[in-house]
Amino acid sequence: MAEEPENFLYGINTKQEKAWQYLYAEYYSPLCCYALKILKDREYAMDVVQGIIVRLWEADTYFEDMPSFRGYLYRAVYHNCLKVLRDRNIKELLSLIHISEPTRPEPISY
Repeated sequence: MAEEPENFLYGINTKQEKAWQYLYAEYYSPLCCYALKILKDREYAMDVVQGIIVRLWEADTYFEDMPSFRGYLYRAVYHNCLKVLRDRNIKELLSLIHISEPTRPEPISY
């Protein structure tokens, strides 16, 4: 990764377009690669990273320093990937369960 421009975090914190362009240019691909290692699916990985960047833009999160910023990004990718895996597993399990129409129980004879 290239050296962050001066006042990069200030630009992120104050939603300056140039800082966000740099964020996307420098962090999007590495974050997608990290998500891909977890998810093993390129489309899901790209969706996770894009979602994180959008939510970060919409949030009022303030970053003090670069380590906390990078940590936030990678932690967010990790946790969102786990959510995707959980949701995919639930969908797979539900698709395996076939619920038939309820049947009347056989009468018990005494």
